[in-house]
Amino acid sequence: MFRYKIEQIRISTDFNDKTLRNKIARILEVFPSDITSVKILSKSVDARKKPPVNVISAEILLEKEPTKNLKFLKHIENSSANFNFKISKNIVRPVIVGFGPAGISAAYFLAKSGAKPVVFERGEQISQREKKTHLFWNDGILDENSNVLFGEGGAGLFSDGKLTSRSKDVENRKLFLEMLVRHGADKNVLTDTRAHIGTDILSKILKSIREEIQELGGEIKFNSQLSDIKIAEKKLIGIYINNEFFETQNLILAIGHSARDTCKTLKKYLQISPKPFAVGVRVEFEQEVINRLQYGKFKENLPAASFSLTFKSQKSALACYTFCMCPGGRVIACSAQRGLVSTNGMSYSQRNLRFGNAAFLVPVNPESFLSAYDFLENIEKKTFEKGGQNYALPAQNLASFLYEKDNKFAYELSPHRYKITDINGILPEFVEKTLKIAIPKMLSSMGKIQFEQAAIFSSETGSSSPVRILRNADTLESVSVKNIFPCGEGAGYAGGIVSSGIDGIRCAKIYCEA
Repeated sequence: MFRYKIEQIRISTDFNDKTLRNKIARILEVFPSDITSVKILSKSVDARKKPPVNVISAEILLEKEPTKNLKFLKHIENSSANFNFKISKNIVRPVIVGFGPAGISAAYFLAKSGAKPVVFERGEQISQREKKTHLFWNDGILDENSNVLFGEGGAGLFSDGKLTSRSKDVENRKLFLEMLVRHGADKNVLTDTRAHIGTDILSKILKSIREEIQELGGEIKFNSQLSDIKIAEKKLIGIYINNEFFETQNLILAIGHSARDTCKTLKKYLQISPKPFAVGVRVEFEQEVINRLQYGKFKENLPAASFSLTFKSQKSALACYTFCMCPGGRVIACSAQRGLVSTNGMSYSQRNLRFGNAAFLVPVNPESFLSAYDFLENIEKKTFEKGGQNYALPAQNLASFLYEKDNKFAYELSPHRYKITDINGILPEFVEKTLKIAIPKMLSSMGKIQFEQAAIFSSETGSSSPVRILRNADTLESVSVKNIFPCGEGAGYAGGIVSSGIDGIRCAKIYCEA
């Protein structure tokens, strides 16, 4: 038998196993019966031309070695992923701070290896966290430790549950996705290049993962915030949780990108540097409009359409790109600090709500560690004030923002609470200027769209961490303090659920092999 990977198979969106096998046979000029098995590795919809088609990569098993069109094939030696980490009998019980995607995957695979990790999470478990989050959305009541950003599942829980990733770490990506499937995710997340789970399903999956970690001897302690660390001779000797000392000689630090207070505390001990990030707005359209623009007359029986757009001026350094597009979803408010608020997008598994939304972001290069936080908090404070100082989101008609037209809507917008107002002046002048130039050009690339039928919300500030906790590239250990392993998006080494999960697995492997 001969195992190969074949990519860029373009096939109609209503394909089945037989038509896919026949398509591959025609490409390779073999008989369909020569193909023993076909396993889809990735699948996406390409709507750039009409009708839309699926673009597929597949793993195939052939009876005999092919002789034609070998340029389409890549030989596969072994397609399995290995999670059987070897741990020392004398391994020190691992400690993890943070129970978002990075902390969860690190804890899960350490528990599977018999290491019985201890996890400290400042927020609450999902059931209590969901109640606090809905209180915030509906009534503006904020719990600074258990909210949209902090708690079991991290900031990714109340989002789209997107599983897109550009990571080339195929093995660890597969491990992470298989963990989700074992605990209830649909198997299509293993193959769909734009896979998502949705908040409603993700909450059930994370509860199941937590229970398995506990069954394997791991402990997850909620309402437990890292307040300080203790070092001696540049080595970790303990941590303070809620100001109480906990002795440990190791720490996987997976605090998430919104734990600014924790980063400010750790700056006394760890080398932390600013890194580029982006800020902007979130724009909302009726999903039917997006479907029409992307699919045309072929929109029936296709999933809610998404888009990914970029802009870069040839005459200047202006740049803009879309981020976290949520088809059939809603715009939500986020906060973990009183008097500050920002936007995000979320959707449920069916993606069947009336609106779709996406962030339009402008890159920013901070001057220093603290200047990055000051920059973001200044925007979030202005957003809070423009929204009425009750965590409602300031909203404006897109045509009004771009061309100073009437700022009104004939329908209700998607956020739980919002205030129709003029959002000009919230964002820095260069960001606002870029958005007003870029957004019309970006949207026009999809086709004719009426800006009067779109809404713009300020401000999107949480796309990624503005800092990086420096670590050794090989050992993943802090360059400043021994036995601390900065991990995930909060440490500046990931940019989403999957890449954070991958980084958590990498830290778990490193820890086991140490």
